[in-house]
Amino acid sequence: MAVTFVHVVLVLPGQILSLFPHKKNEWSAMSILIGFLVGFFGGLVGVGGAVIMIPFMVGIMKIGQHKAHGTSLVALVFTGVSGAITYALKGSVDIMASLLMAVTAVFAAR
Repeated sequence: MAVTFVHVVLVLPGQILSLFPHKKNEWSAMSILIGFLVGFFGGLVGVGGAVIMIPFMVGIMKIGQHKAHGTSLVALVFTGVSGAITYALKGSVDIMASLLMAVTAVFAAR
């Protein structure tokens, strides 16, 4: 539920609309719909938001592939932090393993 809230309220309407010079009413409605669908299906089947979000942005909103990836990364930062905090509060995070994976992933990403 927190992931959907972050997508719908904080990320998509603000971040996506500020990145693309189009009519705000069109982008607002579509962004909110995509955020809701990504949160719902991502939570339902347990896949990452980008797996759903990028095809929606490219296919429905007609955003270029590179912009869709960049936009997805910005949106997923917020959902990742939200999820990490939720799991950490429940004691379900191995901090050392997380740090080791994060550091190695940063170096391997390029």
